[in-house]
Amino acid sequence: MSLVYEKLYADLCEGVRNSLQSVWISLFILSLTLFLTLLFTFHISKHSMQRARDAESSMANLNVMFDFSRYRSTKRFRMAEARLVRDKLRRLRISKSRDLASLKQPESRATINGNVCTVAMEE
Repeated sequence: MSLVYEKLYADLCEGVRNSLQSVWISLFILSLTLFLTLLFTFHISKHSMQRARDAESSMANLNVMFDFSRYRSTKRFRMAEARLVRDKLRRLRISKSRDLASLKQPESRATINGNVCTVAMEE
């Protein structure tokens, strides 16, 4: 009887060891797959955000289409792009104010208690 028990116990231990090995292997593969899936998802979302940002600017789209090697999605490149847009808007605002200034009546500037006051001159 004890020989049969030892034989069954030895088989049971061997079976448990094999099943534990397969469980650990499957958990390792699952964790590796999960990590790669998250990494790929992050990569895809980053590029989709960049494409959405590019969709607002047609010139950036042309850059991407015709010369992808020159196109940079780095923070420095985007900051330089933002500076260009800001300067362009500033120039546009200045030119609009010049146009409006040419339509206005002549004005006189006076300083009262350190504050600059603009007074329209009557003709």
